[in-house]
Amino acid sequence: MNKNGNLSRKTFVQSVERALDILELVEKSQRPMRSGEIAKALGLSPATASNLIRTLYMRNYLKHNKDNTYTLGVQNFILGSSADTWKTLRNVSDSILQALSRESEAASFLGVLYQRRMLAINMVIPTSPISIAVNQDWQDQCHATASGKILLSALEDEELDDFLRSNPLRQLTGRTVCDPEMLKNELRTIRAEGYSVVQDESVFGISSIGVPVCGRDWRPIAALAISFSSYFLNDAYLQRQVILLNKYRRELEKSLLRR
Repeated sequence: MNKNGNLSRKTFVQSVERALDILELVEKSQRPMRSGEIAKALGLSPATASNLIRTLYMRNYLKHNKDNTYTLGVQNFILGSSADTWKTLRNVSDSILQALSRESEAASFLGVLYQRRMLAINMVIPTSPISIAVNQDWQDQCHATASGKILLSALEDEELDDFLRSNPLRQLTGRTVCDPEMLKNELRTIRAEGYSVVQDESVFGISSIGVPVCGRDWRPIAALAISFSSYFLNDAYLQRQVILLNKYRRELEKSLLRR
C-alpha cells in the first residue's frame, strides 16, 4: 500500500488481473466467445489465454459449450448471490416493480449508487417496441438518467464534488448535461421537487422519470424510475407518472420498514 493506504500497482498479481479481465470480457460479450477471440481481445498469447480459461473452467467460473465457446459459469452466480448487499431491497421490490411497470406501461428500474457507479439491482422490461439495455451498460451515466440524477441529488456537497472530480461527464447525446455547474443546479431543483425527469440525454428517443426511495433514517438509499419513449413525454404524462412513481415508492418504503 502507498502512504495514503491505497493499493499500489506493484501489489497487483498479473495472472489474477488477467483472469478477471477474461470474466469481465465474457460477461460483456453479446455472444459466447472462443478461446482465440478472448486472447486477441485481451492481447494475450493463445497459450496464456488457454491456461487461464482452462483454470476458470475447472473452477466453474466459465462454462464450456458444445461449439467450443465459453460463457460465464455457475460459480459467478453463487458468489454474486452471497455478496448481494441489496438482497432485501431486491426481494421487496419484485412485486412493486411488476405493478409499476404494468400500470405505467413502461420499463421500471430500481437503481443504487455503488463505488461511483449506478447499478440496476432490479428491473422489469415490458413488451415494448423501444429498446432498453438490460445489462449494466449505464454505470457511468448517472449524469444522464433520471435514476442517476436522483442518486446524485442525495449526495452531500463534498461527496458530489468528489464524484464530479473522479467522473468526467460523458457526452452521450446532444442533450446530455456535461457542465458540472449546470448539473449541480439541476440536482438542487431535483432535491427540492422530489423527482427527476430526463429526456434524450442518455439515448436519443428514450426518456425517464425517477423518485428517491428512503430507508429507515429517511435518507435516499435507491432510485425508483421508469423509462419510455420520448414520444409520450408531455406535462400531463409527466404528472400522471410522477403520481404513480410516488405511490409505489411509498409502498416500497413501507415494505422496507416492516423488515
